[in-house]
Amino acid sequence: MFQIITYALNPILFYFYENIFNIDTAIVASLVIYWFFWIWYMLANISCTVRRLHDTGLSGYWLVALFIPFINIYTLYMTVFKPSIKGIELNSINE
Repeated sequence: MFQIITYALNPILFYFYENIFNIDTAIVASLVIYWFFWIWYMLANISCTVRRLHDTGLSGYWLVALFIPFINIYTLYMTVFKPSIKGIELNSINE
């Protein structure tokens, strides 16, 4: 989704800034807007991943393990395939 937004928004903003300002200002403005959206997108991804790790019963520090080879496979397993702790606890209470 991030790529779609930036690819659609960047030419429009570049055209807008190019007609108002000179070309150097247009390039800088486009890069600033791109990096603003990139930081916003990365913060949203990090917060969703930490929430999912907490949902599976792991600490949010496991997010760092995504950058370590072979350990990142375990972390991806925990975020994608492991069921929620709350769902498991509710099922055991009902039985």
